[in-house]
Parts: sequence; C-alpha cells; structure tokens
Amino acid sequence: MATKPKVNTTQDKPSPNRRPVPQSVASRAPTQPSAASGWKKATVGGTLVTVPSGNTALVRAPGLQVFLMNGMIPNELMPLVQEAMAKGQAPSQQQIADLQMDPAMIGTVLQLFDDVCVFCTIDPQVSPAPVDQQGQILPFDHPDRDANILYVDEVVMEDKMFIFNFAVGGTSDLTKFREEFVTDVGTLPA
Repeated sequence: MATKPKVNTTQDKPSPNRRPVPQSVASRAPTQPSAASGWKKATVGGTLVTVPSGNTALVRAPGLQVFLMNGMIPNELMPLVQEAMAKGQAPSQQQIADLQMDPAMIGTVLQLFDDVCVFCTIDPQVSPAPVDQQGQILPFDHPDRDANILYVDEVVMEDKMFIFNFAVGGTSDLTKFREEFVTDVGTLPA
C-alpha cells in the first residue's frame, strides 16, 4: 500500500545556516506531485504567442537540448550553443547578429531559424519550403506550391527569430526580445 508523501508544515525559522523561505512560497507548498500534463504543456501543447508581425501562433518551447539531441544544431554553431547552455539562457540577439556578420555563417543561421520554426510551430503548422529536383526552393507563384500550406520561406525573418528565441528561452521576457531585435537590426549593415 502506497503512503502519501509527507508535506513539511513546520514554520520556517531563520537560522544562520539557511535563508527563510518567503511566506508566499511557503504557503504554496505542494500537497501532491504535478500531473504529467503540466510538465508537457510548454513542450507538447505549446503556448499561444504573438509574433512581431502581429500574427499569433501556438509554439512549443523545448529548449536547446532538444535541438541538440535531434541533430538540428550545425557544427559551426556548437560553441555558441554550448555557451548558452552553460549560462542557462538563450543566445542573445547580439550574438546572433554577430554570427550573421560572418558571410560563411549566414546560411547556417538562416537554416537553423527555418528548422526551429518548422519544428516548434504547432498551429498554424509550418512546412519546409518546397524544392525542385535539383534542391532549389520553388518560387512563391509556382503551381506545385499548395495554397493551403504555410511554408517556412513565407514566414518573415523577424517572426522566425522570435520563435527561435521563444523556443530556446521559454516564456522569458518576449518584450525584451523585440527591443533587442530593433536595436540589433539597426546596427547591421544594409
């Protein structure tokens, strides 16, 4: 027969060895484990976000480790990702802008943004850009493009960067992203 876990109900007393728990946290002491659905909400169910273009999307936020485990991080970006994981935060927009200044990295960074947008956007579903037999992306007016499908090359770059930032940083301050984006874009050469 399973026993219920004990819940600490003692008053928190200050001591020289530990800091007291704030009353607001102490009053929220758990009485039972969280349901699995609560754990899965951000990574499976997603969060409704408004992207810079003004559109809304249901986006999952699995974090950098999921992209790493799925092989989505190119080798050229590993140092940046490792640094971000060590710090426990997403790469800053300035770090991303610095990478984009290197012509060899532009394609790599753009592909990562596309891959993350396709992987993390639940609704509307975003599909990879359609390609011809030579691997070239089909023009927007090509008859083989399905008008009912949202392709990743139809999502503006600012929205893709926002989704990337959200996906690796979760529900961190999204307003800060917008402010940093405007500042960083202003520093990039034309």
